[in-house]
Amino acid sequence: HAPIVAVTVYTGNARITRRAVIHLDAGEHTLILDGLPASLDDQSVRASGRGANVRLVGVDVATHYGTEAPEANVAELMRQLEA
Repeated sequence: HAPIVAVTVYTGNARITRRAVIHLDAGEHTLILDGLPASLDDQSVRASGRGANVRLVGVDVATHYGTEAPEANVAELMRQLEA
């Protein structure tokens, strides 16, 4: 979980900064940040890390679609529409 720590609003878009502290053992790791908005501009995603011998080798953005609505009331509305 990476909570929002800053928001700057511009005309037509916004810059949203999230921050998390993660302690990792030595070696290569893949970190996944989910629950981001569908309107996210893939080209705007940036990442950084710091610590002894830390090296960030890449950032990839992938969209995954779930089968369940994220909120109970939305799920209920979907059931009503299907009925």
